[in-house]
Amino acid sequence: MDETIQIRSIEKTDWDSTLQGFQSDSIEQLLAVYGNNGELMGTICKSVDNKYYINGQPEDNYATLQAAAAELLKHES
Repeated sequence: MDETIQIRSIEKTDWDSTLQGFQSDSIEQLLAVYGNNGELMGTICKSVDNKYYINGQPEDNYATLQAAAAELLKHES
């Protein structure tokens, strides 16, 4: 069975308390990912150069939001 997730935008005023390893001026969008139970699974940030990172980890990047979300789900399983 596929897991249902919800992705919500995080307000820019909250970025500094959420971002880890990134300067807020290098981020275009910050998203919170919630599982079907409503609990926060992690975050995905989109950089200004259109790469996606999960949980503020600058070591690994993903080409699409879907790829980043799939990787986040894999880590939560």
